[in-house]
Amino acid sequence: MALGDGIAMTSQERRAPTFATRFDPSRNNFDLLRIALAILVIYCHCFSLKRSDWEPVGATLHYGFGGLLAVDAFLVISGFLVTRSLCERSLDDYVFARIARVVPGLALVTLAEVFVIGPAFFKESFWTFLTYVGFRHLWNVSVFGLDAQMFGVFPDTDPPWMMNGSLWTIPIECSFYIALPVVALLLGLRRSAVPLFLLSLTAYPLAQHVGLSDAAPGVSLLTNVHVFPFIDLSSYFLAGSAAWMMRDRVPFSLGLLALSLIGLYAAAGVALGALALKLFLPYLVLYAALAGGVGSRLRRAVGDLSYGTYLFGFPVTLSVMAMMDGLSIHQTFFAALAITLACAWLSWHLVEQPCLRLARFQMRRR
Repeated sequence: MALGDGIAMTSQERRAPTFATRFDPSRNNFDLLRIALAILVIYCHCFSLKRSDWEPVGATLHYGFGGLLAVDAFLVISGFLVTRSLCERSLDDYVFARIARVVPGLALVTLAEVFVIGPAFFKESFWTFLTYVGFRHLWNVSVFGLDAQMFGVFPDTDPPWMMNGSLWTIPIECSFYIALPVVALLLGLRRSAVPLFLLSLTAYPLAQHVGLSDAAPGVSLLTNVHVFPFIDLSSYFLAGSAAWMMRDRVPFSLGLLALSLIGLYAAAGVALGALALKLFLPYLVLYAALAGGVGSRLRRAVGDLSYGTYLFGFPVTLSVMAMMDGLSIHQTFFAALAITLACAWLSWHLVEQPCLRLARFQMRRR
């Protein structure tokens, strides 16, 4: 028995590492990646808000707007970690955890927009603002009732009155949170995650090919969840979900990393680029997330600032532009980033983290 155990251990040691063997909840780079992606969104928005025809990330990588690439990567991480949450919790705890993660930070940025940013840049009285504009904006806390615009504030945006152009992704991501347990109940995640991911790769190009995306661009699954962005972005969330379900079979391999980089490089700017991005980007993101523990150390040092950075980045950038119109794009970015990180720090330590702790306490009591 001892000899057999020794042989088995040697065989296990020689086996290539997988996502399962690399994943350590207390040592990973997920938080580092998320804060980097949130900062990338702010950086790319500075170019679009300044009406620049050139955006360096998209121009360099040839995969469209850099902020959208960040959203794609966000959803890969979300699919991986949220699927883990569903698999390791009861359905009640899963729902409670998702609400505790999304709503408090969203409520804080909504209050800041209604009672601070909006009135500061509204031309008429504070009471007029609250009565005709502000109070309706409070409905953003419902997630699916989000309105990114605020009439009378920031009229020079495109479209006008845009207060927070980053919020459009939140209802879509939350719709994935809702769909995931439904799929688990009806089909089983273990056997359906990979087929659903493969199906999502063909669904959006097929819809475009037959003209459905042009014929009915406003068709919605839920309020603020239009069917075509849902289908398009679902590939990234499902890739992360499938990676979690198949983590014991997905190699953590430099060879696959190199293959993904080569695939993205070869497909950049060509017709198959969108498909290549959905096939190769998820592996790059998850490989980077599992490659070290810097992100965990960052979280322990300053907290998880990624969600607050994503939420506050757009309205803060607009505020900086309104107050200091003569700044260059990069000056605007650095000024907005400094203020946004301060807001994100306050959001995490005063609102998000206490709500998450309360949620965990309530879940343990049940």
